[in-house]
Amino acid sequence: MKFDNVNWENVFMMCNRKLVMSVFILLALFFFSGVVVGAEKIPFLQNETISEIRDKITANGYSFTVSENWVTRLSVEERRKLLSRHVPLVPRRLGRVDDGPLVVRSVTEIPASFDWRDVAGHSYIGPIRDQGSCGSCYAFGACAAAEGVYNYAMGKYDDECLDLSEAFLAFCLDQYYDGFDGCRGASYDYEELQALVDLGVCLEASYPYSAVDEGCVDGSEDALRAKYAGWYRIPCGDIMAIKSALMTYGVLDVAVQATSAFVAYESGVFVDSTTECGYDPCYYAVTNHAVALVGWEDTSLDGDGYWILRNSWGSDWGENGYMKIAYRSAHVACAACYMVYSPLLGSISGAKWNDYDGDGVWNTGEPGLAGWKIFIDINFNNQWGAGEIYALTDANGEYSFTGLDLIGNYVIAEEQQDGWSQTFPFPDPGATEAVHTVDLGVGDVVTDINFANQGPSASVTVKVVGTPSEYCDFIQDAYDFVGNGGGGDPGVIQMQIGNFVESPVFDEPVNISLHGGFDSDFSEQVGVTNLFGSLTVAAGSVTFERIVIQGAL
Repeated sequence: MKFDNVNWENVFMMCNRKLVMSVFILLALFFFSGVVVGAEKIPFLQNETISEIRDKITANGYSFTVSENWVTRLSVEERRKLLSRHVPLVPRRLGRVDDGPLVVRSVTEIPASFDWRDVAGHSYIGPIRDQGSCGSCYAFGACAAAEGVYNYAMGKYDDECLDLSEAFLAFCLDQYYDGFDGCRGASYDYEELQALVDLGVCLEASYPYSAVDEGCVDGSEDALRAKYAGWYRIPCGDIMAIKSALMTYGVLDVAVQATSAFVAYESGVFVDSTTECGYDPCYYAVTNHAVALVGWEDTSLDGDGYWILRNSWGSDWGENGYMKIAYRSAHVACAACYMVYSPLLGSISGAKWNDYDGDGVWNTGEPGLAGWKIFIDINFNNQWGAGEIYALTDANGEYSFTGLDLIGNYVIAEEQQDGWSQTFPFPDPGATEAVHTVDLGVGDVVTDINFANQGPSASVTVKVVGTPSEYCDFIQDAYDFVGNGGGGDPGVIQMQIGNFVESPVFDEPVNISLHGGFDSDFSEQVGVTNLFGSLTVAAGSVTFERIVIQGAL
């Protein structure tokens, strides 16, 4: 067979893309007979098929696996919009390396493995998020880092982990910066991190994320925000510095060049040939996607290993939303950043009482109310919900929130109980909801954030539980006899005052004397004798100090 007259260019033009790739792979395998040390690896490209990616994995001697997922199924244009990190039109080169407080630890101080998802059995980072089809990866990378840094600084973990609003960062703060723009991505300058320092970001509960740019929703700009002390770049490609920043400050914000192989990642240690940060500045190495790092694992004594990368494509992508990525692959070590959080530690306190006369003023003789839930209303609906911080009033009706570290307006509300009514004009004349809005600054101590309620009905009922003894002198303070129950002196039978669903009756006929006060000296005797059944007195007409019970007749 002769090939002298064959036009090879035409032959290859007639071949389909897959055949060309297969020939290329076979030639590589033929000449290199497998993986040769120092051999140049075949690079991954954009928009390759799963079959093409697998052929390259085999030819390069890699061991990670790939498969179809929701991102690989996107069209070329949809994927381009998703991977939207880009070179800035006017480079600002923010976040200077030499301005930061990072101290690089020695080899002996850095363990072979570390993971913020499991530190002494606790996770300092919340569940995996999903950015959907919106090009807001930069907001998810920034918020993941901000959450992890906050959680570590504040000692929050597991169910207490902070959940910040990526939507607020992407759709509210973009109007103040040129470096990021809603679903249209962000630049290499990390202005989204600068926004967290300048303005802060509210909680997810105040502005829940959807993959649609809704602009800045009502109320979110007045909501509580986490505000950071600073952000800084880590020296390009410095693995020890990246590890030091991870251990010292928390989760890191990083960028990667997400090729078709990255997009299709399923499991194993991802490796590619995009390892050098050979750009000026080096942190402008080509990347198209923002993610976060939560830990690492050394795999050899000579410094090889992988990062634990947190993506924002849902828990069905990769290894439950995470990727193991070689220390220098996909430019992951070129543009790493860390954040610093300084707690504010302010406090808010107040009290709650039974407002007998309904004037909203705490008068002498009006008791404090125990066991009421006072909460920080994050989503402004005047109803306590899971995740909203609360405090219970104590025996004097007092409550407090300490160690408050978010800035902005704290809306303090009370959880209502059936039958009770809030009284006005407290806190504001004409108010329809008894809530307080407190603008808390650094270290502020705010007191007297109080609440007033009236009793549940026009009467209160005294119930004696069990058969009374021969004679009981039951002395309590005024508070214990209005709506909250209470015990007695040793050996004294328990009594409760309030509304009861069951019929409040005495087991046998008894003599009861009620000693109270119309003028706050508690000298008058108000009572009944030879009572069998229930006892009802008008609410607010008298505050009881002493109940004398004489045994069965």
